[in-house]
Amino acid sequence: MSKACINSEKRCWKIEGYNGSQQLFMKELPLNSLSEGQMVSLLQRLVSKHLNEDEIVAASLRRNSKKYAPHLEPLIDRRAKGRYTITVGQNPYYVARVSQSD
Repeated sequence: MSKACINSEKRCWKIEGYNGSQQLFMKELPLNSLSEGQMVSLLQRLVSKHLNEDEIVAASLRRNSKKYAPHLEPLIDRRAKGRYTITVGQNPYYVARVSQSD
């Protein structure tokens, strides 16, 4: 566990990026450094690095638009209280989890 987690009341954001099963990116940040909304924005920015201009435009359109594509749509899983996961992208994709240090 990184110092970022240890110094933030033992909870942190663990961010990972994958292309298939290959890990592209890993970073831990103190939980209080980003809100959930800010984390969604960060993940969307990371995913957009892998999209071309047309895909970014399509992902930015209104959902009811014919040309809308869900490339940057966040999936938020809050099944367990205080522990949740945010996923953005299809492949590659980025995941942020609230993680508890040991």
